[in-house]
Amino acid sequence: MITTNVLQRVFHVKYKTNVGTAFTIEHENNQYLLSAKHVFPDLKSSDEIEIVHENKWKKIKIQVVGVAPNQIDIIVLALPLQISPTYSLPTTLGGVSLGQNVYFLGFPFGLSCEVGKLNRDFPLPLVKKGCLSALLGHAKESDPNILLIDGINNPGFSGGPVVCSKQNKITNYHVIGVISGYRFQEQNTYYEDKPFPITYKVNTGIIIAYGINHAVDIIKSNAIGFKIKQAHNNSIHRT
Repeated sequence: MITTNVLQRVFHVKYKTNVGTAFTIEHENNQYLLSAKHVFPDLKSSDEIEIVHENKWKKIKIQVVGVAPNQIDIIVLALPLQISPTYSLPTTLGGVSLGQNVYFLGFPFGLSCEVGKLNRDFPLPLVKKGCLSALLGHAKESDPNILLIDGINNPGFSGGPVVCSKQNKITNYHVIGVISGYRFQEQNTYYEDKPFPITYKVNTGIIIAYGINHAVDIIKSNAIGFKIKQAHNNSIHRT
């Protein structure tokens, strides 16, 4: 069971023709929107992104807090308003174990759960489960933290959160990573039992995510997020 402190933080987002997922976290009483940087290529401060609200895409201006370097597929944005409730959701890779259950949330193929006022007229994301197969990046301090997850990722989950709970309990979830994509394998096609010179990409069931610590590092270096308030009913009113 994924709890409200996770579900109500996840948003269906679009930039130009790219569609994906984003989610909020707080750091030192400021709120930030996180996603995969490949969902927002060449995004600049003062640009607008779109978020689904009241069953339609609505534009909202952003500031780019920072973009992770090199292969690390994370972008951090600041919005001009508090977009989600601020129920506690820690951000840490501490305490994770290989083989434990993890969950990732997003909007694959544009699918969502419409619940109306129960989520302030934002759609709820789909939830999928995987197994943490590997945690890479501890050989050298400069190495990126990469999570390899046994599960099936689909287009649209990019930028969504990876969460888990201590000792696989159903409470006390924390964010450990940001979904980037999945590893694929080239497969041959055949015509009348003979190889045809066209290949296609097969989902291998290995999901690639990047450690949440990279997002926290970006925030610490440029803490410009929206100062949060106590109210939990904020919505987007711009059209």
